[in-house]
Amino acid sequence: MSEFVITDLFADSPEKLSSDYEVQNWVKEMSKPHSEEGCGIAEMYEHLDDVEQLVSLCTTIISTCSIAHAGSFQQYDAYGFVPNYPGTLKKPPPQTKVSIKMIALALILLIDAMKQIPRCPDSCFILIIL
Repeated sequence: MSEFVITDLFADSPEKLSSDYEVQNWVKEMSKPHSEEGCGIAEMYEHLDDVEQLVSLCTTIISTCSIAHAGSFQQYDAYGFVPNYPGTLKKPPPQTKVSIKMIALALILLIDAMKQIPRCPDSCFILIIL
């Protein structure tokens, strides 16, 4: 997969890569712990010194976000039940957050939310597309 990662457009030498503040800040942000408002990715480079490190990093990200994600996340189990992922909404989504204090209000909101979910024929069509 690494052969599809093209870096020579902007980082064709270690010097260019080391001086590219956007790439270096991106790597720092990903390696910074959550407590410091970072992404908290363990075993991450803190600084890229070599183009091969960039290729390796990008290849890992592409693999994790595509192949690994699809293999470990059963999409049909989640999306096959239409209320989990409705393909359309029949009313605009709620615009305000409401503090629910009464069961009657919760029931009204539930009924209102159910009106947003597509009708059975629409849901069946969505499942056919999935």
